[in-house]
Amino acid sequence: MSLIYDDREFHSPGEKVGKKKLGILVNTDKNLKHLLGLCRAAEREGIEISLFVMDDGTHLLKKEEFQGLVDAGISVAICDHSYREKGYTETLENIKHGSQFDHAVIAHECDRYIVL
Repeated sequence: MSLIYDDREFHSPGEKVGKKKLGILVNTDKNLKHLLGLCRAAEREGIEISLFVMDDGTHLLKKEEFQGLVDAGISVAICDHSYREKGYTETLENIKHGSQFDHAVIAHECDRYIVL
């Protein structure tokens, strides 16, 4: 099945063209500034954003700037195993405590995927 590119997104012939989706894997706590910039730019373009947070990226969940992404309505799922391994125990509001399955779903459903 070939893909056709238009100004909005990749899509299959005959497929309904909808909103672009960006998936971002956050596996470190070292790139918050870049994550915030990417999310702001994507939001300005009307792109739907889904984050999957794991490993050392879970430390960002405690940062006010990261919480601003959640408050803005960006979809966030975390690897609950990583979260607990890093010593966190509380259940977070508006953040899905998930697994690598959720990560796979995000990667499958997005048009573009970035690892930070």
